[in-house]
Amino acid sequence: AFTFGTTAEGRPLHALAVSRSGALTPEAARERGLPVILIQGGIHAGEIDGKDAGYLALRQLLEGEAAAGALEKQVVLFVPVYNADGHERFGRWNRPNQSGPVESGVRAPAQTYTLNRDYVKADAPE
Repeated sequence: AFTFGTTAEGRPLHALAVSRSGALTPEAARERGLPVILIQGGIHAGEIDGKDAGYLALRQLLEGEAAAGALEKQVVLFVPVYNADGHERFGRWNRPNQSGPVESGVRAPAQTYTLNRDYVKADAPE
């Protein structure tokens, strides 16, 4: 696990690098010629299923229950919560038009950008 940046409100952004090859850094993956797969969860608080699903997928990969042998041939990079500011702005009325959960974070991060539309411009610190 490592921190790869900080949000606009100063929250750390965490990631996990997972591989059975020993390649857990960009340099090691490049040296071994391994592809790096990015799994990003939690981009919109209230649509947070990707966080839980990502942890489940990693567990199944590590235990050999899914895609046996895959972790020898690649590096999986998992970011459980990409929108940490929105994730932590938790409340009962943040998503009134959504059927559950009862409480959730807000869709946008502190700067109110839509993070899944910011990849090219890269205005958000996330």
